[in-house]
Order: sequence, then C-alpha cells, then structure tokens
Amino acid sequence: MIVGSLGKTIFGCSSFYIKTINDLSGDKSVRWIEHEVMHGKPKLQFEGVALDELKLNIHLNAAWNVNPTAAKEFEDYMKKGQKLKFILGSRVVGSGWYVITSMSETYKAYTSLGNVSKMELSLSLKEYN
Repeated sequence: MIVGSLGKTIFGCSSFYIKTINDLSGDKSVRWIEHEVMHGKPKLQFEGVALDELKLNIHLNAAWNVNPTAAKEFEDYMKKGQKLKFILGSRVVGSGWYVITSMSETYKAYTSLGNVSKMELSLSLKEYN
C-alpha cells in the first residue's frame, strides 16, 4: 500500500516492505515589522504570512527490505535545491511544494560487517512557492 511520496521517493508498507513517515509536525507563522517610536512603545505592522515549515522522520530498516543508504536520495534533493511535491494518502500536504532545508541521520544498528542496517532520518522542509 502506498502511503505517500516526497518528490520521486515513494513511502509505502506491505508484509515485506516498510518505508514510512513518523512524527510529522508543522509550523505556521506570520511576519510582523516592529517600528521604533521615540519615547514610546514600538508599533507593529502586519507584513504577511510566512512560509510553512514541516519536520518529519523516516525509518529506514534493511530488515523491511529498505536499504538505509536510501538516505542519499534525500541528501541529493537537498544539495540540488530541488522543489518536491509532498503527498500523504490521497491529498497534497499544504501548498504541495517543499524544499529540504536540513537533514540529520541517526544510525541505529549495524551488521556484523559494519554496514548500517537501521537508520532514522530526520528532515526539515520549507514551503516553496
């Protein structure tokens, strides 16, 4: 069953394959300008809506037929500045287009030969418009 996608990366799960998203969270905010006033409190001016930001984790486990080196594709997206369509279920997330602004990898387990067998990947995304 396909869970969603980020760019060309497909998230899915079945009895022999699991590559899914965990802990998806989002931040929405607005921008304000603060004007200094002599001998008084500053005045605020509404400037507009800020770009949405998302954070998510992806679990990559060789035991579920997912190669942990698949993290490289996300690094390539980030370093090339590619805008990515983000879909979960049958709906587009937010405005739909995001860029990866940062990522971190946590190595959870290794094989007897020293190869990574389990990894947690954390991505930070920013809305692209």
